[in-house]
Amino acid sequence: MEGYEQKLNDSSFAIWIRQNSLFKKGLVTIKVRYLFPLCIDPTEVADMLSVNRYQWDKSLSDRRVLFQDEAKEVSVVHYVMKPPVAILSSRDFAEKQIKFVHEGEQYSYNSFVPEKECPAEGSNVRCETIYAGAVMWKEGDKYVYWSVNQFDFKVMIASHL
Repeated sequence: MEGYEQKLNDSSFAIWIRQNSLFKKGLVTIKVRYLFPLCIDPTEVADMLSVNRYQWDKSLSDRRVLFQDEAKEVSVVHYVMKPPVAILSSRDFAEKQIKFVHEGEQYSYNSFVPEKECPAEGSNVRCETIYAGAVMWKEGDKYVYWSVNQFDFKVMIASHL
């Protein structure tokens, strides 16, 4: 993957980082590949990464669905992350999320809702999901999950990764 530096690679999980995205300079783009066995339901994996994330991600302090269509394919979700260090404010996100299945593959795409349409709450700093896309499919005796993400956490961290 041209322009990406591999940060982790084992038999089931790999991460690549790219400095200075084409969309927003100064931010990193993160690609993730995860392989998991067929005995794990891919819907459960997708839910673990979104709907049920608050159960395992201790940095997440709040998650609310602000809007969801009847088919549960389009939603607007707001969530708050606790700061990693006490000198920072909590970060909040408001994301448009689109999820669908096409020819057996599960897709999701997230991007930020402009702050003027969904203001940050209290003293939280509004972060932006520039884009977060994922696809999951069955391949042989496993499922393959790929994602590519770019977030603006409104704090200078990119050069330290």
